[in-house]
Amino acid sequence: MKEFLENLPVNHWLSYTLFFLTIFAIIYNFKFFFSREGRD
Repeated sequence: MKEFLENLPVNHWLSYTLFFLTIFAIIYNFKFFFSREGRD
């Protein structure tokens, strides 16, 4: 785990992948929150 955290700023592909997954999760959660199914 320590090596993973030390290599995170260097490993650009992993940083970009985690960034896009985070953005996708945030957009999905907002979409679900404001949808009709989320209000039940």
